[in-house]
Amino acid sequence: MKKKLLISLFLAVVLAGAGADTFVLGTLKGPSGVGLAPMIVEPVTLDNGIPVEVVALGAPDVMVSRIINREVDAAVLPVNLAAKLYNAGQPIRLAAIVGNGMLSLVSRDTGVGNLADLGGDGVYVAGQGSTPEFVFRFLLDKAGLSGVQDRSSGLASTEVGLNFSMPYPEITASIIAGRIDHAVLPEPFATMAVLRGQGAIRKAADLQELWARVPGNEEDYPMTALVVRRDVVEDEPETLELVLEAYRESLETVLADPQAAGPVVERSGLGLQAPVAAQAIPVTNYVYIPAVESRQKVEGLLRVFLDFAPPSIGGKLPDDGFYLR
Repeated sequence: MKKKLLISLFLAVVLAGAGADTFVLGTLKGPSGVGLAPMIVEPVTLDNGIPVEVVALGAPDVMVSRIINREVDAAVLPVNLAAKLYNAGQPIRLAAIVGNGMLSLVSRDTGVGNLADLGGDGVYVAGQGSTPEFVFRFLLDKAGLSGVQDRSSGLASTEVGLNFSMPYPEITASIIAGRIDHAVLPEPFATMAVLRGQGAIRKAADLQELWARVPGNEEDYPMTALVVRRDVVEDEPETLELVLEAYRESLETVLADPQAAGPVVERSGLGLQAPVAAQAIPVTNYVYIPAVESRQKVEGLLRVFLDFAPPSIGGKLPDDGFYLR
């Protein structure tokens, strides 16, 4: 009798677990996760019965830890970090680019009409060693200026001091309050600064437009990538295909109606208020570009990292195995 009971309990546990695997998709809080907000608010179950859980984390290093420990199956990361992980031997593949360039120089100074006008001034940039820094340095160089570590005095007219002492929210609050004059900000923070600046702040330069003017550059550069663990690619291709389709549909929902998406973004816990999200979505440059179609753009950006700081991408361009086909 006891033996039959134990067998019954064992079968019950096995059957309860059958088909109950969850696909865990990680994203970063803030603008990177906006395309996934509908899936956070209303979790998706795939056609094959597997639920998708979207987890939003506060920092890239936490996400990297989750990937390495196999706690997430796929994740949204900065492009250079994805390349660095791959070059370090982590078994990941680039599935798609999900965000293109979204950077602006915002300023309280009406005399700043282009980057060349910044000579001798300081600019706040969040994320030292990240895409905003190196895209800005690259464009300053093309304008005949050098980006240097900011200092209290002594900047030459050909230098721009880069200050990395504050995160995006604090930079945004500081320029709104008039404590600083210039900043490089991504969306939605650039839009937030302009809206709350009551006419005192404007977007003085669109860095994507300046990037596209440089001979040999693509029309834009990627900022965020969706990566997938290699074992998921190899062992669960059908599930992965359904997840990628669900991601694309979620993003398309957000882009189709930004006003309706605003409250969804706020409820998702990504740290963005509905009015700001609704205003920023149309200009934030969310995309879904499969890896095989994005390689030229990816390599165009990564070459800038190679020029300024090779270790930031692992010292080389990723090889063919990086790109999911």
